[in-house]
Parts: sequence; C-alpha cells; structure tokens
Amino acid sequence: MKMGHGHVMLTLVFGLGLATLSTALDLNDFDQAELDAVVVPGIPPVTGGSCFKYTYRNSLLFNYCGLNLAFMVNIRKGLWKEHGNGIYLYSMIEEFIEKIARRMDIGIQASKNLVGVVVYFKFPRKEFGLKMFTDIDTLINNGIRKIDFANGGERSYPFKAMSYIYSNESFFSYGNRYEPRLRNRNAVIVLDDGILKVSNNARRIKLKTQSDKLKGISTVFVIGLRNQTLDLDAYDNGGLDIKDRIRIDNWITMSAPLGSMENPEVRRENIITTSLWSYKDYLLDSLVDKVMERLNEISTCEYLTGEDPGECV
Repeated sequence: MKMGHGHVMLTLVFGLGLATLSTALDLNDFDQAELDAVVVPGIPPVTGGSCFKYTYRNSLLFNYCGLNLAFMVNIRKGLWKEHGNGIYLYSMIEEFIEKIARRMDIGIQASKNLVGVVVYFKFPRKEFGLKMFTDIDTLINNGIRKIDFANGGERSYPFKAMSYIYSNESFFSYGNRYEPRLRNRNAVIVLDDGILKVSNNARRIKLKTQSDKLKGISTVFVIGLRNQTLDLDAYDNGGLDIKDRIRIDNWITMSAPLGSMENPEVRRENIITTSLWSYKDYLLDSLVDKVMERLNEISTCEYLTGEDPGECV
C-alpha cells in the first residue's frame, strides 16, 4: 500500500457500527506492517485470522467478529387474544426484526453478521437458518417479511426451540463447513410471553437444562411479549402477582448469564424489556437502539497487549 508522508485519519468502527472514533496519526510512527493493519478512508480494512484486527504500534486495540444472531419467536395462539388482534403484535415483531437486520452489516464473511429465525409453539419451526440469506435485500424480502406467524398452537415449549437452535447445523452447530465463522460469537433474541404450561416441575427443569446449554455457546436476550410492562424491581422485592412472577422466573431462566442466579441485578440484565407492546406507536426505534447497544457489547473485544488471543473472549 503506497502512501505519502504526513497525517492520516484513522477510523475505527466499533462493533456493529454504532459508534466511530477518528483521530489524526503521524504516518512516520508506523512501519509498513502496522500501516497495513489500520483502516484508511476509501481503503478496505485488512483481515487477520477470520476477523478484523486493528493495531497501533504492535498493540491490538480490538478484534471485531460479526455475530451469528438467531431470533426465537413464540407464536402461541393465545398471544393473539391477549393483544386484541395478533396481527398487530406480529407485524410489530416483524418490523422489530427488520429494523435490527437493517442496522447490521449482513454477509457470510467473518467480519459481517448473519441472521436466522425460529418460531415455536409446542414444536419449533425453522423459518430460515443463518446461511440462507447472506445479503440484506434477500434477508428482508425473502426471509423476514415471509415469516409465518399464524400457524401456531395452544401451548409453547421454548426449551424445544432452544434445543433446536443449539443442535441444528443451520444455526450454531457448524462443523467444518462453516470454518470461516468459527470465531464469531453467537446471540439469541427470544421473543416470549413467559407462559410455560406445566403440571409438575418437569418442563421447568427442561427449560433450565436447555437454556443453560444454549447459554454455554451464546448470549441470550429476552424481549417480553406481555401487553404491559412488568416492574422488575418489584419482582426482586417480592411484589407482583404469582402469574407475573412466574413469567419473570421463566425469562430469567432463559437469559440469565451462567452463574448469575444469586445476583438479582445481573440475573435479569439480559431481559431487555418485559413488553414489546409498550414500544408501539413510533417508539420501536428506541427499543432497537437498546438491543443494538447490547449486541455491540458482545461483538467487540478489546485488548491491551500486542499478543492476539485469537478467539473473542
């Protein structure tokens, strides 16, 4: 790469593109290897390993890998009744997924992001896997806008959907065929009402078992499908009625980071909202901002040493 002497504007694009930082650097401070590892406007960044790496004076500033993102959507028929007309709820879910996708750089390369969708009631159903749509236009037009929300059932078993995402090669079980993306982090956004019909503890045990398996390879977030916001502080203080407490119990089981169940604040930090419905009427963008902020946190790794630790940790 041939350059003249002087200053260059170094642009670091963090995570999924939520923030940028530019600063003027003196090219005389760099050797050629270092120059090849920085991002110069108009010149594509180089790749290191399977993900972008940005260095300054042989110190790795950060390593960015695109995300493997799965949406897991409850389509229990009762949701249609609870929200008056389910058409509005599911059109809102579709709009939410589309807005998230449009904020991401979609592509098969390790530096980009892939999106898949599973819907579930008693059984999970794959709408499309991660590799089915690898550009934004086909993802939106042939994938997201054709999700079948209508053909659900009376009960919902989220643990079956979690097991499916965990084990199905269309999602996080890649094998050697997906070698270029083995360093990419996984994330799941669960859109769920928190209702798990049980006659005993068997299904709650299954929910915890499958949730923990999924959280072992992925960060799991919850978007609640309650028709009104639930007070998580009241939950921590022993408030709310029993039905709403059970909803939150189930959401915490799904999303609490492993090892956090004894810490009230940490165990519910991945419940982004208890009510998607509360973001209707032009408020949806603010929820998308919250989600993108959390996705950005898990897609960017920062290091202070010159040694490349390889996988994002």
